[in-house]
Parts: sequence; C-alpha cells; structure tokens
Amino acid sequence: MSAPRKFDRDSITAAICARLCTGHEPLTVICADLGLSPRTVRDWRQQDAEIGEAIDEAFRVGTDALAAECLVIADTPQEGTEIVERGGKKEIHHGDMLGHRKLQIETRMKLLAKWDKRNYGDKLVTENTNINLNTDVVDIDEMDRRLDRAVAAALAAAGAVEPES
Repeated sequence: MSAPRKFDRDSITAAICARLCTGHEPLTVICADLGLSPRTVRDWRQQDAEIGEAIDEAFRVGTDALAAECLVIADTPQEGTEIVERGGKKEIHHGDMLGHRKLQIETRMKLLAKWDKRNYGDKLVTENTNINLNTDVVDIDEMDRRLDRAVAAALAAAGAVEPES
C-alpha cells in the first residue's frame, strides 16, 4: 500500500493553473506561496499527463494574457509626473508617463521572451537563396591567376595603377 499523499493534487493544480493564467507569476513564486516545492509540481507533471497538460495550457494562456496587457498599456495613457533625463539633465514631466509605460511593456516583453522563447523570443533565421553556386574545382595556380586579375582590376578601378592588357 502506498503512503497517503501529502497534498491534494487536484485542488493545488487548479490553484496553480488559475494563477498561471494571469501571466503575472512564475511557477516558482506560486509554489512557494502554496508551500510546496517546484520540484514536486515537476514530478506531478511527469507522473500525470493531465496535470502536465493543464499546467502547460495555463502557462500558454498566461503568456498570451501578458502580451495582451502590453497592448493595453501601450494604448492607455497614464497621467502623472515622472522624472525624465535628457542630455544629462533631469526634468520633471507632467502628463502622459510615456517612459513608465515603455518600461512596463519592455519588462513584460523580456519576461515573455525568456518564459516562452518559441512564441515571444527573438529568432534569427538566415536563408541562402543563391542557387547558382559555382562548385567547379580549380587548381591553386588558376586560383592565383584569378586573384591577381581581381586585385589588378580593383587597383585599376581605384585609379592606383594602369590596367594590364
């Protein structure tokens, strides 16, 4: 007979998912608040596919909620006073707190990029579209002759020397 469970997985999973859906708390903070180790939750996810899927879905909802919040912040002016540095001088600015809103958005976007690289991270994709690659084999002497011609042409184009005939 197995030992009785220390935690009620169903109710704790529901609480975790509800908080993850807001996008404002990482799993480690939620676990600490609920009095359990993040390792315990990772073990539950591995042992029970339903728990894993529920937490994954809550996480996706939360990251999308955080991204949507960025749009709201960008579209909603915040009236107030902020200190703005311009040219090494600090000025007091009254009105829309644009700098504060930019900081809020930037912070959320950086968190999203770390938490969900696949959807919100920066990804650099390079593509080679040159399909006419010259793949002929050239011996070293021919390569030297081609290089000499290219250097001579470049020098002539720069007006440094007269081109050879």
